[in-house]
Amino acid sequence: MHPLGPTLETERLILRPPDKDGFEGYAALYADEETAPRPGGG
Repeated sequence: MHPLGPTLETERLILRPPDKDGFEGYAALYADEETAPRPGGG
């Protein structure tokens, strides 16, 4: 098991713990004002 948690898989989705290989996509998501989560959900 990964130290940050398990990988969860369904027929249509794979959720895995973050790793350095996914950093660029994660950073791009949070840099975009249209897609970045906001505190309080607003």
